[in-house]
Amino acid sequence: MQHFKGAVEMGDIQRWTKVLLKPNLPGWYVIDTFGHRNISHSGGYPNGFRNYIARYIDDDLTIIVLSNQMETDSKGLPRELASIVFGKGIWFWQKYI
Repeated sequence: MQHFKGAVEMGDIQRWTKVLLKPNLPGWYVIDTFGHRNISHSGGYPNGFRNYIARYIDDDLTIIVLSNQMETDSKGLPRELASIVFGKGIWFWQKYI
């Protein structure tokens, strides 16, 4: 566990943000959600887990979803949480954009 200490501290995330804003970085996407720029990445394993990270780079907000169940909506859940934080309504189909 000591190996991972500080892995998600704000300074690390800010340094990664600078790297991630470079174009064509495989698997990372810079998108607009509710008028806020975010960098996101998803992943998982067919028989094991799902994950998603969304870093709202102008708002000092990071949402991370980790799940041991494949049924978890790892992309929709962070969008729903962001809608609460930003005070925006969300239609059911918007979870998947």
